[in-house]
Amino acid sequence: MHTSVDPGLAGLYGRTMRRTGGAVLIALGLSGCFLFKAERPSAHPLELIGKDADTVVEVRDISLLVEYRPRLTAQLRPVMGPLDISRLVSELALVLGFDPTTKDGLKSVGLTTSGPIAGEVRNDGTGALWAIPVSDAATFGPVLEAAIKARMDIGQTKSDTRDGVRLTRMTIEFGPHQATAAAYAAAKGHILLGLGPHADALVVAAARRARPDSVRGDDGYRKFVADLGADFDVRMVTRRGGRAIVSAARRVSGRDPAELRRVLDRIDTVGWSMRYAARGFEVVGRARLDDRGEKAVQRIFAVPGKPPSGVLAVDLPQTVAFAQLAADPKALVDLIAPAGSQPRKQLEKSVAGLKNDVDIDVLADVLPHFTGHAAVAIGLDDLTKVDFGTITAQPVRQGWLAAAAAAKDPARLRAAEQKLEGRLKARQLSVRVRKISKTEVRDVVAAPGPAIESQRGPNDAYFSTFTKDEVWGFSFEPKLVADILAGGGKDQLNGRPGAYFVLRFNRLTEQLRRFDDRQLPLLYRPFVLKGLAYLDLFDRIDMRVEPVDGGVGFEGRLHFAAPSAKKP
Repeated sequence: MHTSVDPGLAGLYGRTMRRTGGAVLIALGLSGCFLFKAERPSAHPLELIGKDADTVVEVRDISLLVEYRPRLTAQLRPVMGPLDISRLVSELALVLGFDPTTKDGLKSVGLTTSGPIAGEVRNDGTGALWAIPVSDAATFGPVLEAAIKARMDIGQTKSDTRDGVRLTRMTIEFGPHQATAAAYAAAKGHILLGLGPHADALVVAAARRARPDSVRGDDGYRKFVADLGADFDVRMVTRRGGRAIVSAARRVSGRDPAELRRVLDRIDTVGWSMRYAARGFEVVGRARLDDRGEKAVQRIFAVPGKPPSGVLAVDLPQTVAFAQLAADPKALVDLIAPAGSQPRKQLEKSVAGLKNDVDIDVLADVLPHFTGHAAVAIGLDDLTKVDFGTITAQPVRQGWLAAAAAAKDPARLRAAEQKLEGRLKARQLSVRVRKISKTEVRDVVAAPGPAIESQRGPNDAYFSTFTKDEVWGFSFEPKLVADILAGGGKDQLNGRPGAYFVLRFNRLTEQLRRFDDRQLPLLYRPFVLKGLAYLDLFDRIDMRVEPVDGGVGFEGRLHFAAPSAKKP
């Protein structure tokens, strides 16, 4: 029987299919055990995925949860405890109908206890296909049906043969209309699970697919994943990557992101792989660009040499978040706001207004004088003497920010800065000058008022700027300027162009614990303390972006804290 679908229901179908697809990926893609011998599938699951697939997902082994369960349990035990972890596993088993974290649980429902999983997801969000290795399809089929029915209001379940493939089809009903919700079949040692209005067609095509027509036979796909590396647990590759992002943005916002498309259309393929290691989670990604995109990346990252040490000095011992950049500022502006675009028109309008006001052309008088090496640091002030009311009334003021950038000619930047001083007077502000060693530091304070060294103290300044050697910098916490001028820092990019970011959980929790939590309302206190306990699980998260052959590469790591570093 053919399906009759009201086009107005397409959005509902898409949302339903995406929820179901996510459940299957989490429940089956990250489960299993590698200790049993099992019936080996007669084909690799990638041979069941078409080479025209929009997005391809690979799970290294159906055994991942069981393989990593001891380490994950040990990592979570300080904040959850054995009983809470056991309840979490029980809830998962209740939803799925089996325990996906034990070898017996997998074997009991007819799943293999080793072997990869593969899937494809349509970029329009209307369908997906998963190839799941099984040892007993007759046992696993009813379990799969029950899992789908628990999440969707299935009307009918029927089995028939289509093009030589024995197919089970599950439908949902909307008044007089019927639509396919899911379909599955057993083929080549796998359960082929299709989701969405075209699920039956996806399953039949996969069951009949020959290797040369599969993504495993696609040279372009093989080359791309080779660049991601062979060491992974979960991997995802999206061909036509830019168009996929635009399509997703359109679905979320309901509008065509025309300005985004100028940049995203340059992306040909994007992919990432993730692995769980003893020290945390590691992610490696690549974006392959077309010729115009690759040339744009080369222009952006055409920044030679290492940054001056003064740029990196903003990374102080108490810094919570730090970012370092080595990229051409003009090329970045051209990427974000290309000539003729609406963002460019808005930028030029703002630049023209500033030029008319203080005679400074940012694009012509300021931007060209930066080399492209820059750094930003963010931290927290001392919370030992701050009360809860002050934090809730002015949360932003409890932190500090400092930044520095390398300059080709700092004197030119100082001249532009002096032009702004007249505008400060109109805002009842003035500039007071102090010396740290031989460096001139300019503090912006309320005017009129005494000098910065008087009883008001440096914290009463709004922010400070300074110029030293080849570096121009500023700080929203004036008392930190002396530490910045006296310090140095590590070049996280090792003299290469790119971008680096780190968030240090250990420093964040250390500083948050200086606050007297007895001031917290009783309603909030348990949640805040529990949140700090969860943050103690992690040491830091860092990410790096850099140019690679054919496009851009990135890698990120979430580092677990050492057991000895955890707070009670």
